[in-house]
Amino acid sequence: MAKNGTYGDQITLQAAADLCNIEIVVVSTLGPYATAVISPSSSIPTARVQLGHENMKNHGEHYICVDSTVLLEEEEKEVEDDKEGKRAEEKRSKMARIVT
Repeated sequence: MAKNGTYGDQITLQAAADLCNIEIVVVSTLGPYATAVISPSSSIPTARVQLGHENMKNHGEHYICVDSTVLLEEEEKEVEDDKEGKRAEEKRSKMARIVT
């Protein structure tokens, strides 16, 4: 699906939800009755991704990311947590060298 002209469907979204252990909420231009929530088949989701589904006359259907900040904020938090963990480890190492 990384190539232009290649599209996913409900099966692809379910596979993504299962593989990434996420809940995918799809809001459609077709209206509220067309909103779908896709959850991992065998586990509790650890995150939620919101997609928009656009039904374009004569141009097919497209999915777009509605809220990318959810994932970006989580990734930034993980990076910051890693940095804090490394800083704490460096401080402990320095203190151990001072004591010995």
